[in-house]
Amino acid sequence: MEGCSPSRQLKILERIFEKDVRSLKTSGVINFEANSYEIYWKSEKVHEDRMPYPFYFTDRLYYDHFLLEEVKATGVTVLEGCKVIGLRRDGEKINVLTDEGGRFSCKYLVGADGVTSVVRKYIFSKSHRKLNNEWKKGLAVAFETFLKREKTNNFNSPSLFFGYVNSGYGWIFPNKDKLIAGIGALVKKNELIYNSFKEFLRDLALNHDKIYAYSIPFGNFITGPIMDRILLIGDSAGFVDPFTGEGIFYAHRSAEIAAYSIYESITRNENVSNLYIQLLNKYLYPELRHAKKLRSLIYSCASHLNWRINRLLLKRFADKLIKAVHGASSYNFLKSASSLRDPVWK
Repeated sequence: MEGCSPSRQLKILERIFEKDVRSLKTSGVINFEANSYEIYWKSEKVHEDRMPYPFYFTDRLYYDHFLLEEVKATGVTVLEGCKVIGLRRDGEKINVLTDEGGRFSCKYLVGADGVTSVVRKYIFSKSHRKLNNEWKKGLAVAFETFLKREKTNNFNSPSLFFGYVNSGYGWIFPNKDKLIAGIGALVKKNELIYNSFKEFLRDLALNHDKIYAYSIPFGNFITGPIMDRILLIGDSAGFVDPFTGEGIFYAHRSAEIAAYSIYESITRNENVSNLYIQLLNKYLYPELRHAKKLRSLIYSCASHLNWRINRLLLKRFADKLIKAVHGASSYNFLKSASSLRDPVWK
């Protein structure tokens, strides 16, 4: 999902790279912010409100480039245009094979290669039929398009649209010079998500150019994303918010946990597999599980109740959900969200 950066994500950037919101604005990483939000049932606005902490917006390509340059600045060697095609074990070594015939050996490997992860396919081969079937069932498809700001100035706050798809929603996120309009939903709950997106664009009279499509893990997070010293993080492990589909925060957070686990394994001879799972159980899985349960409840209501009742439910729980997205509260409304904010490195 392009564009929106909740507060919980920016706190990790500040902790790791010592980049606060002011510096991110100055460098252009953050190019827009909004202190309010809007929620719609189809094209009818049902709720709007202001928040004490803003939503920040960024261009994803610019954001990814920023992270790449920060990593390079630490002395990391980055090989660009080099595609990984497979893995092989050679005793204690893990060999990474590339499309140009290259071979790189390592003791620890982190798979951060997205929803179509080569590393995940190596760990969970065809023999893991049940897990692979669950992974496929939990995939969502998202469609997005970009609109020039001069063509429409109707949306200056993040806007969410329910009622167009089952187990999913539409969105419009503002940036400095464009709007990002999209829709995403579980594939198994919908037949023609693309047609729903076209209806969404027609209802809002949004003239669009090219439409982009991509897959999103949507509640199919893996509870044991490691084999020996090969760790999965982010989308490759299904670490995506099961309610919103937002994945950047969970990619950052799982990377932080993986880095700490490897460091402790090297310096203190900790078992990296045990430590990684232990920390995921402490810092990540509880929130993912609560978000998935809440999604099932809310989208089940949306499918079986009439639109008037759904409007009332959206208005009633909107603030709690927005706070959970920011990390100001938990998806378990009875608990705090400290596990999302607490640093892993002590």
